Amino acid sequence: MTVEEFSNYTDSAICDAFKQFFNLFKENNESKYYDRIIEIQGYLAVGKDYIFDVDYNDLTPKLKTIIEKMDKKKIHKALHRADYEILINRMGDGLIQVKKDGKIKVRISNLDGYGEVYDSVQEQNIDSKITATPSPEISKKLDKHWKTMKAKKGSGVTKKEKEIAKTKINELEKLAGIEITDFDDRDEQEEIDLNHVRDFILSRHDFMTIDDKNRDLYFYKDGVYRNGGETSIDVDIEEFYQDESTSRFRHEVIEKIKIKTLTNKDEIDSDDNIKNLRNGLFNIETGVLEPHRANHKSITQWNVNYNKNAKCPKIFKFLNDVVLESSERVTVLEMMAELLWSKSTLTKSYFLLGFGGNGKSTIRDIVLTMVGHNADLSFEDLSDKYKPAELDGKLVNFPDEIDDTKIVKSANWKSTTSKKSILVQRKFGHPFPLNNIAKHIMPCNQPPQIDDKSDGTYRRIVPIHFDQIFTHSLTPELIKKGAKKADDKFASSLLEDEEIAGLFNSLVLIVRRLKKRNHLTFSLTVSEVRQEWETITNTTKSFINQVLVRDEKGMALKTDYYRAFVKFCGEKGFKVDGINTFYANFQKEGAIDKKARLHEKSSPQHCFSGFWFNDKPKEEPAEKNQSTLPQ
Repeated sequence: MTVEEFSNYTDSAICDAFKQFFNLFKENNESKYYDRIIEIQGYLAVGKDYIFDVDYNDLTPKLKTIIEKMDKKKIHKALHRADYEILINRMGDGLIQVKKDGKIKVRISNLDGYGEVYDSVQEQNIDSKITATPSPEISKKLDKHWKTMKAKKGSGVTKKEKEIAKTKINELEKLAGIEITDFDDRDEQEEIDLNHVRDFILSRHDFMTIDDKNRDLYFYKDGVYRNGGETSIDVDIEEFYQDESTSRFRHEVIEKIKIKTLTNKDEIDSDDNIKNLRNGLFNIETGVLEPHRANHKSITQWNVNYNKNAKCPKIFKFLNDVVLESSERVTVLEMMAELLWSKSTLTKSYFLLGFGGNGKSTIRDIVLTMVGHNADLSFEDLSDKYKPAELDGKLVNFPDEIDDTKIVKSANWKSTTSKKSILVQRKFGHPFPLNNIAKHIMPCNQPPQIDDKSDGTYRRIVPIHFDQIFTHSLTPELIKKGAKKADDKFASSLLEDEEIAGLFNSLVLIVRRLKKRNHLTFSLTVSEVRQEWETITNTTKSFINQVLVRDEKGMALKTDYYRAFVKFCGEKGFKVDGINTFYANFQKEGAIDKKARLHEKSSPQHCFSGFWFNDKPKEEPAEKNQSTLPQ
């Protein structure tokens, strides 16, 4: 190393070299110099001066070279400073007076030209005549700013805060009349400690990591743990550790935080009586609202501001308008109340049935506004490889519509209705067991045909009928059918905070009764559900029940029956089967395929017999194989 290179060594660099030497040097397995520095406190306690003697022969080659090449005064000052910095954390405020009195002196022995004792006070007196003693108030402030300066990387102290501390220290030293510290531009922080970074970020935020293979990280905000904790960590790293902001650094900090905050999934929303609302934690059984707290591990929050005096007259009026049967109105309220019962044993799925504008979408808006978040999986989605994972952490699965006449697999639907654990997986994630708490509410014009026809399937189904039609354009024909004018303004008013809070109050009372009774107030038998379900999921059977009558003598062209079927499906909003599918299904229900003449002189054509139209007159055929459809 050249003389020019040594000339660039700052006071801080030389000081650090001495401190490193003190910490590492050992003689007979003892820390000779570090222990000697600690002994200084005993001498100072009885008012004695202490000469700190450093043997040149013990020094490292690097330090020897620095001493030989650098100015003696600079070496003495760096050595003196190293002693004080090691002591500063032990003596605190008291060190300022010790430094001012010059109680600690240094000397380098066994080196020509360095035998004299160095006294910082004498040096100060040469450079300055300022000799004032700092007041206790100034000493306290100095100690605070020195702690800021000595903060390690990872403590959360920024460079800007250190620059401010430097300025404050110099101002206070000048005001107190003590040595003005000559700061250099070198960053004196030690190598960054990731544990300090972790602890600093944890002091600013509350996190929770799900203890499974995916280790999803949640952060606490506004009373609930939310997914995406990595983002808030990224923000802190960018603000406080910009110089260290590498992908590796970020990954290591996040992993340390995850390990520190591992939480068993059973601890999350574990008390089924406590519901997390926007303005606090509400106890279903006691009716008491308490403030949010981070140690209540909750990932679901109802979009409700609890108000014990709130009522919902508009929502009750709406239910009276859209659900015509009073028993089914009770079922709708119990359906919504069951959302407050995560550990429900009812094992029911609710199917909202009805064609056209009939209020199903508004019911969905009310529920989703109150619950705040939901899954949106159709019956078919439940058999997908990845989509069932979306049920995790949700209170309700309420898709828009599930119009589908295809036969669908029911295994996952049955399991997630019965609270049986299933293995699910997010895309690019690890599989994990799901114990679903989300209630299935399926609005449909025409529900799906289910592959399993067992009693277990129909025991889970709760059909609710929405038969009232609402439209923006009322015609005489629609009025005759009982249709009503749609009121968008009224529908929007159902979602106001007061209405939602009032509905919540009503549901609390209902769920208390539901838990004690452990069954719905009104429910169909398995055979009744089976009969209705088979009718509404089989369009051909629905067509027969509503348009035709069984009549052994009735007979018409195959195409006449199919045209009537297409018209029926259009009016009901059903998916229209192809002509050959209809013919096959019609024959399964008892239609007989035969050839017949439309009238006496016509040639035979393909017809069906065994059914007749309930709104058309029938002519007696002239002979056995003639159609009874009027000409």
